[in-house]
Amino acid sequence: MKIDKSQLKKPLSLILTYRDVKGFGEGIFGDGKLIIFRGEGHYSPVAYHSQSETYQAGEYSAGVVSSKFYDLFGSEPSDSFSEIIVYCGRYGLETSLGLVHRLGKDHSSKLTLVGCGCDIDKKIEHARKLGIKFIRSECGGEETLADIATSIIKK
Repeated sequence: MKIDKSQLKKPLSLILTYRDVKGFGEGIFGDGKLIIFRGEGHYSPVAYHSQSETYQAGEYSAGVVSSKFYDLFGSEPSDSFSEIIVYCGRYGLETSLGLVHRLGKDHSSKLTLVGCGCDIDKKIEHARKLGIKFIRSECGGEETLADIATSIIKK
């Protein structure tokens, strides 16, 4: 996805997810107030034949999101954003938590981790250690992320 930075407005919010955001694609929304980065195509665990393949696909897709983010905004991107929301589910857990850890070390006040109940203790512990907000979602997070996106756009 190519983004023209001149289209962006502050305060700028970012949603990073390897899953879908219900009703939204990848791109710029709310007249430049929100960017959504997603993984490669539509990630769905049911598309894979084994749990091992599903985990690998989730980690790969989460890695794609992380790469897109750093390719566009560089290694110190947080000054560009008023808030960064990262989805962390079961498949892609380690890569998503790694991104949260890198961003949260210096910019915890801007960061929110959204996660389902799978491995929830690990997610809550990461959020607590970094001093970041945690929002529990349904598995996949698609509806919760859509609600967050809608509220950002309406601000």
